[in-house]
Amino acid sequence: MDGPVLLPDRPPIEQRTIRLGTREIAYLLKRSRRRRRMGLEVNEGGLMLSVPWRTSDRRIRQALSEAAAWIIEKLQIWDARKPPELAWRHGEALCYLGAPVLLEVVQRAGPPDIRLLGFSLLVSGAAEGGAALREAIVPWLKGEALSLFRRRVEHYVAVLEIAVPRIRLSDARSRWGSCNGRGELRFNWRLVQAPLRLVDYVVVHELAHIKILNHSPVFWALVESILPDYRVRRRELNEQGHRYLSV
Repeated sequence: MDGPVLLPDRPPIEQRTIRLGTREIAYLLKRSRRRRRMGLEVNEGGLMLSVPWRTSDRRIRQALSEAAAWIIEKLQIWDARKPPELAWRHGEALCYLGAPVLLEVVQRAGPPDIRLLGFSLLVSGAAEGGAALREAIVPWLKGEALSLFRRRVEHYVAVLEIAVPRIRLSDARSRWGSCNGRGELRFNWRLVQAPLRLVDYVVVHELAHIKILNHSPVFWALVESILPDYRVRRRELNEQGHRYLSV
């Protein structure tokens, strides 16, 4: 008697492309053994399709084709919202905690030195512009971000009456923060560009996940007990967050 037909091993995450109308569209395919239905999402990171583990390629193509008009419309909206790429050069404005700061590049010998002076970011010892200037500034931004997240976490763990968790930086392009089952938090370093009220929303959101690892009404009630206006902050982050992703 023949044995059962074994399906080929499939990667849980794949980068794929599909032609919809006149557009060749890249998308992220995520398979899950727990998922029972397909889920489509379009955000600043592009198109993502989440499917049950055994979903066939034919069914995937069919689902994307059926939703082609919706997908293209959403992608066009996000394309229109994308900010221009930051030109790393003297005189360019960079966002820091919600306020613009001007890059002031000073040429001198020695390793790069970066100091925030009022509304200016003084950068000395780095190339005047381009990738080299970005490579000098981004580590400074990451250091500022990590210090900021640690301070805000320490403030809110006292409110939530929980232990201080391990904190790490994330380089994700589609998530501002995350909390895993071990209670470890990751925060997107680019969030250091946002106003403090939005930083606090992300910090409280992820800290609340240490107590409740889902988005149930109980979870949102906990967030609201700490930030009564969390809905306003969340909406503002959703509407303005794409501006911080060009760095």
